[in-house]
Amino acid sequence: MPENDPASENQIEGKFRIPPIKDLKKQAVDNSTPQIAKRIAEIEKDKTIENKNKEKFKFGATFEVLATEENCLKHTETMQQRQLRQLIEFMYSHAELILGTQWPSKPDGISVIFDDKGHLIIDEIIEIKSSENAFDHGINKQQPPKTIQTIGSIVTILNRLIAGEGTGKIKPANQDLSLDKRIKRDHLLKQVQEQIKKIVPIGEKITYSPDLIYKVIVPHGVEIPQFDPHFLEAFGYAVIMQIVESEFSKRDIHKIIDHYAETP
Repeated sequence: MPENDPASENQIEGKFRIPPIKDLKKQAVDNSTPQIAKRIAEIEKDKTIENKNKEKFKFGATFEVLATEENCLKHTETMQQRQLRQLIEFMYSHAELILGTQWPSKPDGISVIFDDKGHLIIDEIIEIKSSENAFDHGINKQQPPKTIQTIGSIVTILNRLIAGEGTGKIKPANQDLSLDKRIKRDHLLKQVQEQIKKIVPIGEKITYSPDLIYKVIVPHGVEIPQFDPHFLEAFGYAVIMQIVESEFSKRDIHKIIDHYAETP
């Protein structure tokens, strides 16, 4: 589980500063370096990935790490917002176990803000697509509505934990979950419950912005075909889909990958 970040030079009056665009790319690369190096090394060692496909996997993984960090840097967050975002990210990273479902569709990120009454709400669900083909594939597989459903299930469980409900009462979708997995799941839920007590007062609920956006981040210069931004309404979600270009172009990403290839 992500630990709470200590106060740093980037934190001003309880908020994390947004760096100027000219510094943002460098800061995103600097912050992402360990994770990019790890992801590339894992792909190189993965024998299930054919050699001819490894460059494609490296590109996608590198862009995902960079775009995630870039998006965080572009948002001003209080410590409380940051803690809740990281806790929800932790939950959906373990969605198979926490929800008790197979292969749930997961987002690449979320954004948390305060509403006008000072309550924490989710205002963005974030997907990262490294190419037009990846975007089309996600749409064809109905990834956005499935991802929203995953987040909805996670938030439902989180609100039950905030209300003080015992972890044993929160049943997994799969009632045939093995004893070992049930024990691990209960341990995770207890971890989450201890963390959420420090972030949200008992009695509050995590909800969504009425202007909730499903944000898809693509590399700079990638042309996405026209689509209906309201297409999620067909699945029962009043959510707008929005395409956002990263500051990183395909050329930038390839240069970063080449750097790691040349680094012993």
